[in-house]
Amino acid sequence: LGDAVGVFYLVSEVIDVTMLIENWKIGLGVGAASIFAAWLVKGWWFWVLVVEVVAALVVLIALIVASGLMTLWIDNVRLQHGDKVKDWRNKMRKERKALRDEIADLKKKVQDCERNGNGVAVGSQR
Repeated sequence: LGDAVGVFYLVSEVIDVTMLIENWKIGLGVGAASIFAAWLVKGWWFWVLVVEVVAALVVLIALIVASGLMTLWIDNVRLQHGDKVKDWRNKMRKERKALRDEIADLKKKVQDCERNGNGVAVGSQR
């Protein structure tokens, strides 16, 4: 019975306790499943914990392998497309600089026209 209470407690940590209390069918099902699970693993808790530790180690190894593969993939993409992206970005910077220079020239021309009296005030056009 102590094992069943322990399993029920672990399940209540995963599933919200209020859900178990509000819906009596779920609470009763979890209680019955806890008793059944406790009966199955009676005297096997050490091995259950060993299986959990082994599973955690397997997941850790899988994450390390996945991280290594992702690093290899990123390096490969950088080698394949890095120069193209750098060239494209430099081209875009040059275009942006040319557009800014053009804007500055046009602003200067507008100011010169306004100083010389050739420009039209914005408020006078309607």
